[in-house]
Amino acid sequence: MKKHIILLIALIFLFRRAAADFQIETSAIIGSPTLAFDTSMDTNFSQTYPFLSGSNNDESIFIWGFTPDKSTTPMTYSATRRKFNPQTFDLTDEYIPLNLRTNEEPLIAYSPNGYIGVACTVADANDTNTLNVVVYSFINTIANPDSVSTVNIVSNSTPGANYLVIELFYQDEYFYVIYAQLNTNSPDRIFVQGFLTSNPKITTFTTPLELNKDNNAEIHQIVCAKQPNNSSMICSWRVETQEKVVYVLVDLTNGTVSEETTIVTDSANYRFLPDYIIIADGYFVIILDQMQDGKIKRFSAQVSTTGETVILPFTLKDGYSFANVSAAGRYYDGWFGLIRSTSEEDGQISGTEEVFQLVNQDGSANGTAITVLRDGRVLQGLELSDNSYWILCIDGVTGDWSKGYIMKLFSQTAVFGDLLRPMLAFISLMLSLVILL
Repeated sequence: MKKHIILLIALIFLFRRAAADFQIETSAIIGSPTLAFDTSMDTNFSQTYPFLSGSNNDESIFIWGFTPDKSTTPMTYSATRRKFNPQTFDLTDEYIPLNLRTNEEPLIAYSPNGYIGVACTVADANDTNTLNVVVYSFINTIANPDSVSTVNIVSNSTPGANYLVIELFYQDEYFYVIYAQLNTNSPDRIFVQGFLTSNPKITTFTTPLELNKDNNAEIHQIVCAKQPNNSSMICSWRVETQEKVVYVLVDLTNGTVSEETTIVTDSANYRFLPDYIIIADGYFVIILDQMQDGKIKRFSAQVSTTGETVILPFTLKDGYSFANVSAAGRYYDGWFGLIRSTSEEDGQISGTEEVFQLVNQDGSANGTAITVLRDGRVLQGLELSDNSYWILCIDGVTGDWSKGYIMKLFSQTAVFGDLLRPMLAFISLMLSLVILL
């Protein structure tokens, strides 16, 4: 059954801010946008892309701005934590000198139980010839750097060896980091390791688990996701040497990896890459980019319940050159995607349009695409414990921005029937008692 959008359309006019052409379609969101930061005053939110995390105590949202000190080798990061109250719309700040050492801009993940994870590569403090994959973990109410846990995932002192951190995500009390070992004289290898957020000494595997069995394959663009309350993880990547996209199932309990299943092979017109894995209501979806001349022109997806690859209901409008998936997630018994279309002039980005599309389980459209903003960018989506879904966007399209906004896209994303069943059972019980009386 098709579900309908739970949207409170309180306003029907455009909300214009910041850049001259930046527009938020307030008819597409719940309530009004809230100004999250203004870089003319909030310089700590202009150094790297900000991100959102949920609170473990209430329904508050933390907006994080990470500031690198590039005068040190390696760089050290500190953070500004801005707390947003969705009920009162109040914003309060705290500066935290985290002292996170990293060779590169880190990957950051949030967790619903209140922990933040920051993954990166960094030279060993005692041996600069040794490179480490490190995850820093801390509670989102952290007050000083002494509370940061440092988890050393792997070390390598082999000359010419290098690591690339690919993905960091949270599920069922664990952080999982996906990384590749890049060797100058041998093929790339992909690994996964997890650790318990409340006790980082407890890891999923004794040593990191290798995901790709064919070490002669050239691997591109890896995405992974774990099914909640389940010991299975899904990972997908492109095998460049065979011009195909595959996925594997990882048994986290037994430390085993399934044989590769081919999702799709390149056609005469399109090159395929995995982009996003959605864990929906009892199934998963692997979204695929379809590329022409090095640019994404449309999307397809494989749904685990059918094993079929379907073309997604998205059409690149005239005047736009390429598209990207900004965020995606479950929506009742289906799912949704936030897709950004980009236009170019003389090789430079000249404008964007961000839309969200509801999709049924089989990949067909659930209604029409709805525009959320123009000439801006959605940085992140965040589902809170009450199943509401929020997005953080900025008013820039080329990498620079002056203002950021936080706004609610959905009141709930959970399956309504599951929420309603206990209530119906209670009502049924009361009616039965009344009849007996």
